[in-house]
Amino acid sequence: MVIRFKWYFLFLALILILAFILRFYKLSSIPNGFYFDEVTLGVDSYTIAHSLTDEFGNFAPDFFRIGADFRHPALVYITAPFVKILGLNIFAVRAPTALLGVLTVLLVYLLTEKLFKQKSLALLSALLLAISPWLINLSRSANDAIFALFFLLLADTLFVYGITQKKKSYIYLTYVFALLAWFSYSGAILMSTIHMAAFLAFAFLARSPRNIKFAALAVLIAFVIFPNCFYAFAGLEKLTGRFDQVSIFSSPGTKLVLQEQIKEDGAENGPIILTRMFHNKVTNYSIDLVNNYVTYLSPQFLLGQLQLPVRYKIDRAFLIYLFEPVFLLTGLYFLFKGLNWQKGFVVFMLLAAPIPAALTIEDTPNMQRAIFMIPALGIIIAYGIYNLFFVFKKFKLSRRVFTISILVLVAAYVYLFAYFMHQLFVHQPEHQNWFRDSQWQSASQLFQKLEPKYSSVYTNSPISYYYLTFYSESFRNFLLNSPSFKNNRSYKDTWQLGKYNFSSSNCTLREPKDVKPNSLYINGQVCDTPTWARVVGEAKSSDGTVILRFLDIPNK
Repeated sequence: MVIRFKWYFLFLALILILAFILRFYKLSSIPNGFYFDEVTLGVDSYTIAHSLTDEFGNFAPDFFRIGADFRHPALVYITAPFVKILGLNIFAVRAPTALLGVLTVLLVYLLTEKLFKQKSLALLSALLLAISPWLINLSRSANDAIFALFFLLLADTLFVYGITQKKKSYIYLTYVFALLAWFSYSGAILMSTIHMAAFLAFAFLARSPRNIKFAALAVLIAFVIFPNCFYAFAGLEKLTGRFDQVSIFSSPGTKLVLQEQIKEDGAENGPIILTRMFHNKVTNYSIDLVNNYVTYLSPQFLLGQLQLPVRYKIDRAFLIYLFEPVFLLTGLYFLFKGLNWQKGFVVFMLLAAPIPAALTIEDTPNMQRAIFMIPALGIIIAYGIYNLFFVFKKFKLSRRVFTISILVLVAAYVYLFAYFMHQLFVHQPEHQNWFRDSQWQSASQLFQKLEPKYSSVYTNSPISYYYLTFYSESFRNFLLNSPSFKNNRSYKDTWQLGKYNFSSSNCTLREPKDVKPNSLYINGQVCDTPTWARVVGEAKSSDGTVILRFLDIPNK
């Protein structure tokens, strides 16, 4: 009898073990390459772990500056203990994201079970999240969006527990974790605010007691006041810096279209009232917003035809399995049939999720910015499968037909899951892997081997010091202990520290007049190698393409 009531614990444990293996197996090498955002996270986490300061010397900063951008702090502060314990390496930097990817699967189980009171449905939802290509892909890279997803989903789960168990303490806790989501990722600023407002609405829809409604109102007011209002006065650029770069409102393309429409309308000579009516910012921005939003719900995006940003691209992979759109539509049908607040909450999760991503124009459609769609997709697809089998039972199909149907579905999942894992582990390291900076690990090894022989070193990027700091312990100790480092470096212009010169030019050695004795030069792949120079080393991407060449001038 105990086994009958506790079997789901075993299945849940197996699902979590599967999720753990899929996210941690070969984590240091797959995905191949350690791109710039991951490297800078490692450096920031290292400085926080050892001195509680950022690379600029600021003590316990609320945001971390990377060039003109500001990184939200949650990812750095949570990664820092891993770096402190495991050392500064790829596994330590990626492990927190992978771990939260596993715990996201657990949260989906808890949320689904509490909403629908069906452990079988909850287990199916968790299983679909465990093997989700989209979630596996993003969970294996150091990723602030995964942090935001986890914390916001935890806030959602606590809210549902508070509503169903009529405990306002759970409602108050949603503020804490929605706040952590806010401090995790720029896209979560709007998304967490939307969810906090929705909590109040669902508290009324669920006909909750007055104290629950009051708690939901209190956390919404608190969330509007802090952090949103606080940073509106204390440092708005920290919140808007990245958004200003990628939003549809700052896109030159949108502005150009508007100017062309006005010109084509002949507004100078024609009726200006018509131009203002049809060709204005509100109309154009609304069209762009709707087009972007619909794209995130399209088969082209969900089935992987549009894979952006390219650093997450896995050749011919998909975000959801090829047959799942059928179950997604089926799940939506059953959710809207007999709609209540629990079903409405899942629909809300899906429909609200693409909004922050739809407001951006760069790298669109963007699988990272749309990450909030993943839990709702898993739950709705599971709901469609779950209810379809009840329909089959209602029609009293023979046991053989029912069993065959299940076996066909399982076989389809197994095949496509194996296909995705093959693409991830076999093809991702080799196929057009030019955007994950895979050359810098070997470049840093060459750097450590060669640079002691030279009195001057010239690299081909002002920010290449991040890679050298991450991979080279000797350079890291020199750099971070140099008093002039904090004020002397640049992200765009050439700068110098000791014998190291970080050039804004991709080609550090071009003309004989540039030559300095006993110097090492690092050139990019587009640079011609002078006939009078000597190649002393090459750093290649994972597919064998030469990206960097180490040059010097042989002694005559």
